[in-house]
Amino acid sequence: MKNSYLFIILYLLLQAGLFAQNFLSPIWKISFNDTSETNLNQINTTGWKEVNLILSWERQDYFWLDGNGCIINDFTLPDEKTNSKFILTIGLDCDIKSIYVNEKFIGGNLPNQFWTNRGARSEFILPYDCLLKGKRNRIAIF
Repeated sequence: MKNSYLFIILYLLLQAGLFAQNFLSPIWKISFNDTSETNLNQINTTGWKEVNLILSWERQDYFWLDGNGCIINDFTLPDEKTNSKFILTIGLDCDIKSIYVNEKFIGGNLPNQFWTNRGARSEFILPYDCLLKGKRNRIAIF
């Protein structure tokens, strides 16, 4: 009987998770140098370190004392997703000054809610003209 309940629970969890598709890798580029927002189109991530957003940043040798930084993710959106609605969900335990998608300001001024509202998420509906279908897209978070 326990196996039946476990199967039903797993089935329901899988069904609930199939409605969304994640185009972003959990591996992002990170830098605490050259993190100016003034020349977004000139940011070169060659030589930047990587951070896995699923894992603890401290276990990857990144700490709050490191200062202001930037994380960037490059991804390609399939052509068949042209008329889809896209929502960017942010749940980072740090202060977020600004979020850009393909150099367009999407939002920002998100306070660190690690102690006050841990696990809180912010959602941003991305405008249709914000993403490039079939081409490289870039999300930059400062």
